[in-house]
Amino acid sequence: MGDGFYIENLDKLEQKLLKAASKEFPQIIQNILETLGEIILNSAKDTLKSDTRPHARYVKKTRTITRGANKGKQKNYLQFKGTVSTNSIDTGALWNSLSRGIGGNIWIYSGSVGRFSLCVGSSVSYAGFINDGYTMRTPHWVPGTIDGTGKFIYQPGAKTGIWVKPRVYKGVKFFDIGFEEMKKEAPEVVRYELERFAAEFNR
Repeated sequence: MGDGFYIENLDKLEQKLLKAASKEFPQIIQNILETLGEIILNSAKDTLKSDTRPHARYVKKTRTITRGANKGKQKNYLQFKGTVSTNSIDTGALWNSLSRGIGGNIWIYSGSVGRFSLCVGSSVSYAGFINDGYTMRTPHWVPGTIDGTGKFIYQPGAKTGIWVKPRVYKGVKFFDIGFEEMKKEAPEVVRYELERFAAEFNR
């Protein structure tokens, strides 16, 4: 007799238990993890949306170069216009990456028995800086342009841009808040999935 075991003449209850052990429980765990993953991402987006710290606005200007080899030519530049108290919602790469299945989103599920895991996040390069914050120690040039509201848009290779002065940027902590929300909701998510399984099992 080889490795493993054989079960014959199982009654209906035993068949259900065997099915639950081999199939239903992994699905329950997957459902729980995926629900918790969605809670993290949705909470992260809500946190970004509710952040109302002041944000800089710019206006595009044109000036005539008065000296050097390019004397007489027109040059576009961005001029600081002021700040507005609005949310930091990013409708581009970062915001989209917080939705499952969208480019830049991290959603990696592993369902091997005893090693269930789900990794969620964003692969956008600056996501960590927005979440954790950062310190700008030296001034540097950032190429980019502006949208219709005067909001600066980073654009590598752009002829316009802004000089960023040394400063400390306080992180939004959107992932940290999302993780805390997930921990708070986890017991109810687990309870719901177990009750749903029990109802199906007892049919």
